[in-house]
Amino acid sequence: MATPSIRRTFSVSKRLSTLAATAFAGIGIILAVGWYEGVQVEAGLERATETQRQVDQANALRIANLQLILAAMDTIVDRDAGAIDPARAKIVADSVATLSAGTADIRLLATETGDTSGIASIDQDLARLGQSISVDLVNLVVSRAPETAYSALDDVIDTEGGRTTATLTKLAEAARNW
Repeated sequence: MATPSIRRTFSVSKRLSTLAATAFAGIGIILAVGWYEGVQVEAGLERATETQRQVDQANALRIANLQLILAAMDTIVDRDAGAIDPARAKIVADSVATLSAGTADIRLLATETGDTSGIASIDQDLARLGQSISVDLVNLVVSRAPETAYSALDDVIDTEGGRTTATLTKLAEAARNW
């Protein structure tokens, strides 16, 4: 005996319910993927913003370093006055303070870019540069030292200032290309 086959079909309401459930699931998945991508974009944007802030800080430190060196060179040129121009003294003090305050950001940026080679001695370089300009140079100018006394100090300023400028420039470029 043959058994009659039973034909199973969904009613219209079941079909609409299935279609609605599928549509809600699809919309939910689209919303979840959109939210996840938004979070990823926001995290990337925050990282890029922080890196740009650090690059700006490196450039500000480079400018402070150049201002410090230029103020020192101007002071050497005008040494016959026997005193430091107050405007130059302020530039020196502000530049030394800016450079000292920025070393933590520079170390962080160097670590993030993976280029810590020139950063190892930056604290010592900045200390020597600051000491040479804000103390030693002032003492030479006030004591009206002979021209030969400025030679060694000029070499220290050129060496330390040049090294610091090169390090900060290299670091800013590495961060831009990172």
